[in-house]
Amino acid sequence: MRYVLFLLLAGCAARPAVEPRRPDRAICFVRGTQTDQQELWEIQPDGSGARRIASRLFIWSGLGWSPDGTRIAALGRVLLIIDRATGECRHAKFAPDPEADPPFPAPRWDPLGTSVCYDHCLGTDIYQDSTAPKTTLIRDVYGADWTRHGGLVANDNALGIRVYEPPTSKGRLLAGYHTVPLGAVTRTNRLLAVRFQHDDDDRTKPPVFCWIDLETGQTEEVATSGGGYGFAAPDGNHIAWISADRRFRVTDGAGRVIVSDLPIDMDGDHAYQPMWSWALDGTALAFIRDRDLWTWSAADGKVTRVTTLGDVSYCGW
Repeated sequence: MRYVLFLLLAGCAARPAVEPRRPDRAICFVRGTQTDQQELWEIQPDGSGARRIASRLFIWSGLGWSPDGTRIAALGRVLLIIDRATGECRHAKFAPDPEADPPFPAPRWDPLGTSVCYDHCLGTDIYQDSTAPKTTLIRDVYGADWTRHGGLVANDNALGIRVYEPPTSKGRLLAGYHTVPLGAVTRTNRLLAVRFQHDDDDRTKPPVFCWIDLETGQTEEVATSGGGYGFAAPDGNHIAWISADRRFRVTDGAGRVIVSDLPIDMDGDHAYQPMWSWALDGTALAFIRDRDLWTWSAADGKVTRVTTLGDVSYCGW
């Protein structure tokens, strides 16, 4: 009997944890640009249900929903964890990389919604959101996202990509020199990356986007990036990216262009990821245009204006 019970318990422990899923498709966004006077709002994609969540904020990043939709993470002077229902904010220290230009990418939640990771001046911080919050620094690791198993995949100082499972391990090399991760890990545990094909002596070859399987390490080239920045949809079926000529484009997962020039607000010479965000199911894209929130549908290519406020800066879907 003890032997059978042990097998049952062992079998339960071996099952992957079930990720909590958000019950709705609300988009959150930031209103205002004045320091300490910004507001966090939510709205449905059809423009209904607009509601202010919190006010008197300073946010300089994309917005990250927790998997269950109860909290929103953002970066300003500190890491903010904002309760969606009450607007209550919890704070944690945040030291941005002095060489990084804001706005910053959204903090990323782990699959179970217990921790967030974000770039720190010395590496990647992991903040455990609980009644006894704890912050762990992973040194010399940047651009991290969570794997489907709760580990991290990130860029190390040697411009290679490593998988850290558990996050505090030394990590295993996934892709070597001159390969940089781009954005989120898909639901199939693949990562979009950019590979610089040149070396220090030959810079004539253009960089390329490629998919990397986090389990096997196998790579699949997608398209020439032309020096652009890409971000994959959660289902891996689409890629939104900024080309070197500052055009915002959408391709399918194989790199075939669907939209060649989608107007979007730019911050300086770039359109940073905080200016746009994929829906959780990958079927639509939210973005900022003319200081308002818009959406693009992957199903029919329809572009819809969601707000008419004129003071929207960052968004998160």
